[in-house]
Amino acid sequence: MKAIILAGGNGKRLRPLTELIPKPLLPIQGEPVLGSLLKNLSAVGIREVGVVVHHLETSIRKFLETNTPQGLDVKVFRQEKPLGSGDAVCAAASMIDDDILVVGGDTLFEKIHFQEVIRAHREKQAAGVLCLKELPPEILARASSVEMDSEGRIIRFVEKPPMGTAPSSYGAALLHLYPVALRDYLKRLTPSPRGELELTEVINWMIEDGLKVIGVPGPVPPDLTDFKDLMQLNFGYTQKLLES
Repeated sequence: MKAIILAGGNGKRLRPLTELIPKPLLPIQGEPVLGSLLKNLSAVGIREVGVVVHHLETSIRKFLETNTPQGLDVKVFRQEKPLGSGDAVCAAASMIDDDILVVGGDTLFEKIHFQEVIRAHREKQAAGVLCLKELPPEILARASSVEMDSEGRIIRFVEKPPMGTAPSSYGAALLHLYPVALRDYLKRLTPSPRGELELTEVINWMIEDGLKVIGVPGPVPPDLTDFKDLMQLNFGYTQKLLES
């Protein structure tokens, strides 16, 4: 099994800081997110990782030169334009010759997140696995929600459900596991109304094709969306000050 880390985003909501430092190199719990992800992937037995870059790519390349865990083979792929998660994975499509983890580069997924996704894949013989996080309705309305059966099989994936219409309290974090068939699904992607190639389309196609896609609820992984996140996740004393 291999992994692809999506590390090319512009980090618009963290400007002007991300005009100097790429979002995946900002800290969570005092450590660059990308560095923590590489350590945790290595710790669960992943030996090949692709890192997709775009914004401030030179900084990420330099970081990887001296911060790649021993025994981990890291390849860097360039996304020519920031045209969505599906487009980012397409940039590293040459890596997909085995089951593949797709990981958001701005979220601190711990070893437990990777372990549970891999375990679900193996024990439940699932073609695809999504790491799920429980979210309040107002957040789900800006993100996604899934409907699952009693065994955790995802039967419906809904992007940005209007308030009160989400099929469950769970949304998908950007930690997905896909089979080799992902390569063929990527070729079918066309731009969404936002003009981007959306990886979520692949999930819906897999479900429609009858492939088993499992959702794995777990602890909500900390991520960097804006300055409030950055402060709260690195400077605990600001928690109460920033609570709205």
